[in-house]
Amino acid sequence: MATTRRGSVMWHCLFLLVIATVCLGQIDFFDNRYSFQRPVSAVVDIKGTSKYPGISGQIHFTQTTVGGPVIVRGTIFGLTPGLHGLHIHQFGSLADDCNAAGPHFNPFNKDHGGVSDESRHVGDLGNIDAIGDYHTQADLFLFDHLISLSQKSERSILHRAVVIHERADDLGLGYHPDSKKTGNSGSRVACGIITLASSLSPYHY
Repeated sequence: MATTRRGSVMWHCLFLLVIATVCLGQIDFFDNRYSFQRPVSAVVDIKGTSKYPGISGQIHFTQTTVGGPVIVRGTIFGLTPGLHGLHIHQFGSLADDCNAAGPHFNPFNKDHGGVSDESRHVGDLGNIDAIGDYHTQADLFLFDHLISLSQKSERSILHRAVVIHERADDLGLGYHPDSKKTGNSGSRVACGIITLASSLSPYHY
């Protein structure tokens, strides 16, 4: 009797193991677009150009799944009140008052657009809004599905430059010749290079 019961329990456990294996296989099959990873974080220290030395701040990037969205958050101080274009540029160089950073990061040769547009540069992150009369503060928080923190991705923003511009980005909707190229957002007032942060650094959502 005890032998029969023991055998029944073993077969029951074996059956559950088979079911679990099949279920896990289905999860991997249907969810193979993303694979979970230890969160990857990057940071950029923003500094003003020689004409705008009072600008400073920091922007953080966090990606929790391979191919998943990147959380972008940060605070910038010292901008003139109002909207300012925020873009990731091709090169990780801050020389010549940020002009050495080159054009917007645009590996797919798209027209300039807004962060939620289907057609946009990978580096198009819209605007950041500086609030205040004299001591302005601009807070940033967004999810972006196009940029990547994977060094193997053609959309990787690592070691490129974040540039903040003099004026608002018109998101490619204006009539100026630069609208489809830069959003007609004017000169570069601050910038910084995106670098990997320590895996032990805290991250927030």
